[in-house]
Formats: sequence, C-alpha cells, structure tokens
Amino acid sequence: MRGLLARFLLILMPVFLGLAIPSIGYLIDLQIRMDREVLATRIGNQAGRAAMALARHDSHGNQLLAQDLLAPLAVDRAFVCAEFRAGDGTLLAAVPPAQGCLDGGTVEEIVLVVRRPADSTLRIRFSDAELREFQQLKMSLGLSVVAFAFLSAVLAAFVGFRFIVGRPLHLLQTAIRHSTTTGERLPIGIHGKDEIGAITRAFDEMIRREDERETTLRYTNAMLQASEVLLTRNNERLEQRVHERTVELVHEKLRAEAANEAKSRFVWITSHELRTPLNAIIGFAEMMEHRMFGPLGHRRYDGYARDIRMSGRHLLAIIDSVLDIAKIESGNETLHEEVVDVGELMGDCLSVIQPLCDSSGVTLDSLQIGTPVRLTIDRTRIKQMLINLLGNGVKFTPKGGRIELAAALCPDGGIEFVVSDTGIGMREEDIPTALSTFGQFDNSLSRRQNGTGLGLHLARLTVEMHGGNLSIVSAPGRGCRVTVRLQKDRVVPAADQTA
Repeated sequence: MRGLLARFLLILMPVFLGLAIPSIGYLIDLQIRMDREVLATRIGNQAGRAAMALARHDSHGNQLLAQDLLAPLAVDRAFVCAEFRAGDGTLLAAVPPAQGCLDGGTVEEIVLVVRRPADSTLRIRFSDAELREFQQLKMSLGLSVVAFAFLSAVLAAFVGFRFIVGRPLHLLQTAIRHSTTTGERLPIGIHGKDEIGAITRAFDEMIRREDERETTLRYTNAMLQASEVLLTRNNERLEQRVHERTVELVHEKLRAEAANEAKSRFVWITSHELRTPLNAIIGFAEMMEHRMFGPLGHRRYDGYARDIRMSGRHLLAIIDSVLDIAKIESGNETLHEEVVDVGELMGDCLSVIQPLCDSSGVTLDSLQIGTPVRLTIDRTRIKQMLINLLGNGVKFTPKGGRIELAAALCPDGGIEFVVSDTGIGMREEDIPTALSTFGQFDNSLSRRQNGTGLGLHLARLTVEMHGGNLSIVSAPGRGCRVTVRLQKDRVVPAADQTA
C-alpha cells in the first residue's frame, strides 16, 4: 500500500500547500492593511485634537502650554515626534522637548494647519514598526498554523488511508496472494458501504461462488469417476460377451458352411443320381410314343407315353435349375464370356418363345436398339435367362395379351433388357418372395400354372454374376415389367462395335 499512499500524499500535499499558504498570506496582508488604516486614523484623531487644543488656548506665546498640549501624543506607541511651528518656521514647541523631529527613518507624518496663530503648523510623525513586528509575528503564527495543519492533514490522511483504504486493500491483497500460493480461498469479511466495501463484498461473493463451483466440480468428477469405473466394467463384460458371441458365430458359420457344402454335395449327387433314371424314363417313353418296336396294343398308351416324356423333361429341367443354383451359390460356377450381338441374341430368344406364344394366343413384340451393339457376356446363360423371363410372361398372361422384349442403352453407358407383359401381375410385397428360391406368391391363377419358383431366382443370380441387377415392377391385373441392367463395362466400345 506504500506506493498508493505515496501517490495519494503527493497529490494531497501540493494541493493543500498551494491553497493554505496563499490564503494565510492574503489574510495576514489584509489584516495589516486594516491595522495601518486604524493606526493612521488613530494618529490623525490625536493630531486633530492636539491642533484644536493649540488653537483654542492660543499657545503661540506660551511654550510650556504648547508643550503640555502636545505631551499626550507621546503616549501612543506609534508616536515618534511632534513639532509646532509658527508661520515663519519658528519652533514653538516640540515632543520630545528640545529635539523636535529629525529627518530620516521610515516613518509616516501628518501636517495640520493651526488657525491660531495664523499660518502655524503642527507636524506629527509616527512609525508602523509595531505593525511590522506584529506582521512578522502573525506570519510566524500563520506559518506555524499552516505547518501544524499540514502535518495534521498528512497524519489524518495517513491514518484515514491506512484504515479506510489501506487495510481492506491489504487484506484483499493478502487473500489473493494466499489463494494463488496455496489454492485456499479466504474471505475478507470487511463489508463497508463505500466503494472499497463493494469491492470486498464482490471478492467474498466470488470466493463463495468459486467454492460452490469447486464443490459441484468435485461432485461431478466423483460421479464421472464412478461412471468411468462402471463403464469400464460394462465394457469388459461387453467385450467378453462379444468374444463369446464371436466364437459362437464362428462355430455357427463353420456349421453353416459345412451344412451348405453338404447340401450342395447332396444336391449334386442326388441330381446326378436322378439324371440317369430320368434319361432312361424319357428315352423309353419316346420309344413307346414312336412305336419303335411295334404297336402298344391300346390307344391310351400313346397318351401315357407322351405324359411320361413331358413329365420327365419337366423334372429334368427342374434338376438342371437346381444344379445351376447350387453351383452359383457355392461359387463353383464360372462364366464363359464371349462377344454377342444384342440383335442376334434377342432374335434367338424370340424365335424360341414364338411357338409358345402362338399356342397360348399371346402377341409377342420386340423393341431393339437402332444401331448395332455388342456385349461381352455368357451367351448361354443370358439367353436362357431371357427365355425364362419371356416364358414366365407367356405363362401368366391370359389369351389375347401381349408380351414385349426391349433393349435400350442407358445414359451412363450401360444397357437394359426389359421383359414386360399384360398378365395377372402381383402385389409389391410379393416381389421379394418371387425372387427367392422356390418362391411362389399366393394367387389363384398362378397356382393353376406349373412352376417351381426357381426361374426368377436363377435369373437374378445370373444377372448378379455379370455384375448387373434385376428389378421388378408389377401390380395385380396390370402385368409385370422385369428390367435387367448390365454395367457399362459389358458393352463393347463404339470403335470396336464398328470393327
């Protein structure tokens, strides 16, 4: 607080001295001027009375009388001398006697004309030495008063600053230093009504809020630590459960792979085992149907032989489809890719499906690309896929309906094959079922048609093997639209198309 007190005193002392000393000097000077006026007035009155006395008693010829009339003037401490002279300058009386007034010295004088005797003058000289001594005394007293007042003001300022400003600020500084060094917050406890009190109250309030905030933070930290411990335990339990579940899933995966391998092996072996008797049945049925070794003996046997042949071929087609699906799903099937002309591919499909459309009373249309386009695909699989899609359309389209096979280039450079019909259609929620293995949606008309539900599933697998996708849009009574989309890399570049 010393620096602040020194600055405070440096401001107080010049201001105090600058105001006090001129004020004291001005008051003393004013008092001296007033005393001088009083002195001049007093001496003037005495001189006037002496002149009147000299004139009334006609003391021109009586020196002792004049001397006695002037004697009362010597009583005044400021009186120096007095002379009573005639008009011709003759000294009639003087105080002090026989000396008169000597010239020189710092004195004041008053000269009065006395009427009797005519042209006589009374000269009185007086001195303000007493006033000057009094002035010096007053100045000394004034300076003493100023010095005492100054010291009193300094002492009062020091004591007042010490207790009013210095002590609260010292406590505030001590509390801040203690909080900085030890981290412990100490309130000041001095709450005056002035600005210093407002500062100390604000500091104590800040300390209180900091303590509350620290308490809250400690509680929150404790809660976070407890939560962290709980989270660690839960994490360990979760990791243990994940590990156990992972082990279970690995075992389940191994079992599923083993089951899938066993299923594929079973399907493969069973299909091959079924092919031999089926081919024999189909062959014997054809021989009986064509009477290669003579007549059967009854006309009904001809129909039975035809039914046996058709059923055998249908069952063989199912087995072939099951084998194809098993090969694709097991990852053992590979594509035999070659460059195929789109127009030629579509023509082959239409020529195969046209007799079926004619026998079913369904119109078959096509919409081909205007310019020649060639693709790098597995001809057999794509052709069989399109024939199966067209066959589904014929199967589920009533007599008088229409089926269309269209092809178009996509904006991104890919190609689309679209098979659409005006058949019975299906609900949107039945589409995933139709695309699944052995999937058949529940429809009275569809139930009257032959089918195993493998065609659409096999078509989707074939398209996905080529890196494309198959989508279906359909509604009951509005037909079905199947879109097969192949990527740009399957389309032979335009330069190679021309070549």
